[in-house]
Amino acid sequence: GSGRKKRKRALLEAAAGGRAAGNQGPQPGAGEDEDEGAAEDRISQIPDAVLGEIVSLLPTKDGARTQVLASRWRNLWRSAPLNLDCGGLLPILTHHSDLDRLVSRILAAHTGPGRRLCAPWRNGRKAGKLESWLRSPALDNLEELE
Repeated sequence: GSGRKKRKRALLEAAAGGRAAGNQGPQPGAGEDEDEGAAEDRISQIPDAVLGEIVSLLPTKDGARTQVLASRWRNLWRSAPLNLDCGGLLPILTHHSDLDRLVSRILAAHTGPGRRLCAPWRNGRKAGKLESWLRSPALDNLEELE
């Protein structure tokens, strides 16, 4: 809701403030080709910590997809605070039974702290599976469980 919007706005303002204060200057060669119509790469100027926060606000599927953008982004999603919404993963799965396996793989690959876990309960899922997920280091310092 509005808390998420305020957090996004604060992150963007922090990124803009960091550039203005000289904390993160332009990349070498940035803006040199403006006469030739080359676009300035402003995303490269954003610190990794801010990018990680932005990635953590994305739906799980989209956050994971950022790894293919550039070499700099490969580890961002894995180290960003995890926002794992299992319901958002269901459309990409062939069978609902694959969800437990996929969530376990995500938790094994993710090295960052856990911000949110939304795991829809369904008949047949053993309490032990959820318990094993909650013991994962990827969910250390979990802020929200749904």
